[in-house]
Formats: sequence, C-alpha cells, structure tokens
Amino acid sequence: MLATLALMVTGLVNASMPNWTGLEVRNFAQSAQDPAVIYASTSPLGVFKSSDHGLSWQPMKLPRLISDSAVVVHPEQLGHLFVLTRNRSGGYYESLDAGKTWTWQTLLPVTKKFDRSDPITPVDYLAVDPTQYGGAWWARLSGSLFRSVDQGKSWQLNAQTSGPIYHTDDASFRFSGNTLFHSSERGNSWSEIYRFNPTEHREQLSQFTPLSNGLLMIRHEGLWRQSSDGGKSWALASNGFEQLPDHQQQLRASKSALPGGLWNTSCRLDVSPVSPADLLARCTKDDGAWPSSVCLKRSDDWGKHWADVGDGCKATGLPPYWSPTAFLWDHANKNTLWLAWMAGGIYRTTDGGRLWVHADEGLLFPNAKEESFASYLSLVEPPLHRAVFHRDLPAIRRLLAEGADINADGNYVGSMLAADLQAIQLEQRESIPSRSMYFELRQLGALPRLVKSTESRLLEQAVLLHRVDIVEDLVNSGYNWSLLKLDPFDENSYSELANLQSSLQNLGKPMSYWIDAYIRAAVFPSADQTVMDLFEMDEPSLALKVLAAASRSVPFDRQTGAASAMRLEIVARLLAVKKNTWARRLYQVTPLPHTKAGLDALSTALSDNCDFTLGGCQATCRL
Repeated sequence: MLATLALMVTGLVNASMPNWTGLEVRNFAQSAQDPAVIYASTSPLGVFKSSDHGLSWQPMKLPRLISDSAVVVHPEQLGHLFVLTRNRSGGYYESLDAGKTWTWQTLLPVTKKFDRSDPITPVDYLAVDPTQYGGAWWARLSGSLFRSVDQGKSWQLNAQTSGPIYHTDDASFRFSGNTLFHSSERGNSWSEIYRFNPTEHREQLSQFTPLSNGLLMIRHEGLWRQSSDGGKSWALASNGFEQLPDHQQQLRASKSALPGGLWNTSCRLDVSPVSPADLLARCTKDDGAWPSSVCLKRSDDWGKHWADVGDGCKATGLPPYWSPTAFLWDHANKNTLWLAWMAGGIYRTTDGGRLWVHADEGLLFPNAKEESFASYLSLVEPPLHRAVFHRDLPAIRRLLAEGADINADGNYVGSMLAADLQAIQLEQRESIPSRSMYFELRQLGALPRLVKSTESRLLEQAVLLHRVDIVEDLVNSGYNWSLLKLDPFDENSYSELANLQSSLQNLGKPMSYWIDAYIRAAVFPSADQTVMDLFEMDEPSLALKVLAAASRSVPFDRQTGAASAMRLEIVARLLAVKKNTWARRLYQVTPLPHTKAGLDALSTALSDNCDFTLGGCQATCRL
C-alpha cells in the first residue's frame, strides 16, 4: 500500500506550484435518472460519490486503490457504473448497484493478450449509447475501438480511432488521426468523409462538437471551423464561434511575424444536456510562465452570440489563477454547473455562473497546509479511519459514540490498527513526528484479526517499525500471521511468518519465543499453514510443537480457521523427518480432493523415505 501510494502521489507532494489543497477531480459523471447522484474520479487516487447534488462527497470502495481513473454512468440504468483505470490492463470495473459491489470485466475475447501485459495496456475510453442511438457499448484499447452489442458480454474490433464516438440524430462520427469518419448505421460500418490537412503545430484537431441546429464544429490549428453538410466540407466559423478569444488570438498571431502568443488561449466547449442551444466556452489563458486563468463565456443561441459569465476572467468565487480540470453541466437545471480546480477544490453555481461557491466537502485536506501522504490517503477512507490518519482521538471517540464500528474495515487500509501502522510509516517517510494510537485503539475495542488483503499486514508493518510491543500484542492475541493458501497456485497467497523469519529474530528474540507466544494464545488460526511455514523455514522441531499444540484427538482439530490446501504437503514433510505416526494420522483426515502439488510432494517423500524393495514401506510408511 505504501509503495502504491508513493507512486500515485509522486510529483504532487511538495510540488512548488500550485499548492495542493485536496484531491483534484479529473472527471465527473451524473446519473440522468437521479441527478442528485454525481460521481467524481480524483487525482492522485480515489473515486467519490455525492448523493446531495454535488455539495459533499464520500469515497467509494473499489476492489483496489486506483489512480488515473474515469467514471462512466450508464445513460438509462440507475446505479450501473463503470470505472476505468490505468493501473490494470484490458478491462474495466463494473457495478450494477451504485458501487456497493464491483466486478472486473475484460474485453473478451480480444483482451487475453492484454490482461497480464507489461507495460499495462488499459482501456482508456468507454461509452454506452442510449437506446435511441442503438444501445451499443464502445471501448478503446491500445488505439483500437471495440464494440459490443450484448452489453459487454463479447466485443468485436470496430475500427482504429484516436477519439471517442459522437452521435447526432441521424449519424455517428469518429476520428482516426486527421481523418473524419461517418456512419449512418450507428457505428456498424464507417466511411471516410473528410481529411483535414496535416499541420506542423502541436494542436491539430480538438473540440469536435455536433450542435443540435445541424452544424458540426471543430477547432483546427487554433481556429474554429464549421460544417453544415454533415462533415463533407468545412469552412472558417461564421456562426459566432469566430468571436471566441482563441479564434481571435490565432487570427492576430497569423498576421504577425512573431511566433510568440500561439496557443496561449484555448477554449473548451460544453453543451447543456437540458437545453442544447446553451453552450459554455471555458477559455484558458496560459503564457507558459505564469499561472493560467480561465475566462467563461456563454451562449443561448448555439454560439451566435456570446456573453461573459460573471466578470469574464474574474467570475465571483472562482480562484484567480490556474484553471479547471473537470466540468459538469447539470442534467436537471441549465443554470447549475460545477468546475473542479487544479490542485483541489470544486466550485458550484446555481445562477448560471454569476456566483460560485465551494462544493467540495470530503475532498479537501482539513488544514490547507497539510499536504502529505497521509492526508491524501485519509480522504479515500471512511471517517473513523480518516480520524486515525489525522491523530484525532476526540473524533474517534465521538464517531464511536455515534455508532461507528471500530472493527469495520476501511476502504483500502484494512482495520483501524492497520490504519495506525500505515500512518506511522507515512509520517516517518516524510520525517514528520509520529505518535502511534495502537494501544489506545486496542483499549477502545480494536481487535487484531485476520487481514483479508495482503495490502495491510499488521505483523509485517509492526516488525518494519521495530515495534516489539505491538508485535507481542499481536502474537499474544492470536493474530493470524498466515493468510490461508486455499489454492497453492494463487499468486496472492502470502505468509507474514515465512516472510519475516529473519526480521522477527532481528527484534532480539528467537523464533521459539514467538512460537511459544503463539501457542499460549491458544487460538491457532491457520495452524496448518503455520506448521508448513515452519517446515519451509527449516524449523521442524517448532513445526512439530505447533502441530501437537493444535491437535487434540485428531490433527489440527483446535484450528480456528479453514483447512489449508497444503495439508498433504505437510504429510510429506512429516515423512521426511520420520514422524510417520503423525503423517498417517494427518493423511487420514486430509479432505479430498488432493492437490497436484500435494500428491507430487507425497510421492517424492514416499520414494525418498521408504524401502520398497524390502517391503519396509508397508511396515514403516503405510498411510
């Protein structure tokens, strides 16, 4: 978790400018069926949900902590969500219940070669067409556009594309480089309709926008162009878009011999989902040296006339510097808009843009100067875990009094105790004075229990922090230091005990000390895996000691967890150290089916330790 977080936040913490005040929203998505519900993906990490029309935000729990994500909402199915991430290849997360549960979906059958590819090959675009446009699903992977007509069950290669799909009432459009393609069959087939001249400038084609009055608009080489014949021909804008500042600036620059000034202003266009004649232009001014600023212009007649929103480049309530990173136009009211700001902050207007107010509760650091790894991670966790990261014991007590469960898992760090140890590591990484709340949390009822994910390993964290007192508390309370290897081929299986063999002994106490404490706790979680770990650590006497302590009438009948798939391999280990009675007893209660790894190990042990020629096996190794 620490390494993952450090990678996500690299380049942000302690950045010279701008000063980060919270998570930066990169993408909004709103439910058309319930406009009060809005989703936001944030940088450097996290996906958030608002249930109060974008006033406050709560972190969503996904199967893993992700960065560089994007949220997509199904246009017609309430609670049907998709999350794209650059952390994983070949697919996307899908939820049918508004984010309560998630499933990883791949673009089968085309993604088999991408799913474990290195480098990561993510799905970087996904869209679902409404029924009126055919209802197809679209996804882009490695520059190729795929189409599904069975709600994502199967995908077929559709085209090579450099942009998304655009729809009008009677046609669909897409780009491949400088070439515009047209489809009258909702993307079932495509035909080239226009090829724009290549340019040496870094900006070529952008802001392709179909207007509901029949015009198509695009920004090419800094100038707005229009088409009135479905994209077959293009001319410089004469419908009012030529009034936009980026167009005017480019015209002035083209008449000057000086190259300076090119590309300093660019306008992004948005169309109201409620009133398609209403347009908003977000025109960013940036000379490459000073903080950029944004000028907002609005039109209610498809761009024929434009007016400044508020005071143009100084809208009331918006920061004077930097620029928006995401925009949302309300699906219910054309005068309600949201702008997410660079380096943190969301601003909301309900009067068409004259006055903007903060709408980012849950996304900002409690202290504007508190920019740290812990402050980032705390925002994607529920309130109780967040209070641990902020070392706020009164808040923890208040939340517990209000009914919060101190043993509930967080979104990503696991238990409250795991959050505390994670916070210590983050504080030490940044040379911040640290203070553990571990034993205070224990007094409040926090339990050191089995961690379901390898992301939060309490014992490993305590050992790395050289906290012998916490290690002893964990072991004495019966902590499960072996994640069950129910599947020996599961690459996610992990044993803290085996991994920490040398580190535990570096704490000044021999392995036998920790095994005796484990036995005294008399809980015996994953006892069979502990025995196997000790055999693999070349500690057979300690392995036999745990086996005897965890057994009454039959082997491991005192174990409190499910049986490991490794038990047949333990039988082989027992034969190897001539403990044939134990081997026989364990073999007789080892459930079927046996794993191949276990059968191979047993076959080798029988061959190495039994005298078949003299019949000794029958006498000494019979199972």
